[in-house]
Amino acid sequence: EPEPAPAGEPDSSPSAPREPIAPLPEPRHDGEVSAWWAALLERLAVDGTVRNLARNAVLVSREDNVWTLRLSNGHDVLVNRQRLDELAGALSNYFQRRIQLQVHYEAEAGDTPEALAEARRQQQLAEARETLRNDAVIQQLISTFDARLDEESVKPRVGDDHGL
Repeated sequence: EPEPAPAGEPDSSPSAPREPIAPLPEPRHDGEVSAWWAALLERLAVDGTVRNLARNAVLVSREDNVWTLRLSNGHDVLVNRQRLDELAGALSNYFQRRIQLQVHYEAEAGDTPEALAEARRQQQLAEARETLRNDAVIQQLISTFDARLDEESVKPRVGDDHGL
């Protein structure tokens, strides 16, 4: 009889648990909820369309085990029961309690994590363009060669720590 193959080390498995991340403190007031929701999503084990759904939602309320999300009408195509269940499951696992999700739609969702990230990218892009406009070497090139700065060509760096 063939011998069974030896079991691998528990830590060598690709699904071995990662180092636990310290729990995210609950927001202290309503003004912190948008940033808290965005930070929370970075800690959840969701990806693809479920992550896209969550990043385009605003957390409106957290009452007991029922959380309400607001999405803009244009993002309703992201929502189905399976995706909501997957997101609710990831939240439930993170908080170690059952969380149910309900969704409300409005013309504009508000400060979604995606909207906040886009605003941050646009601010950083504006700052980068301003830095280039004020750069002495670029000003010298413009002056000497009658050059112009093509501001639309300013692109984010891949892997930039600033979210660009």
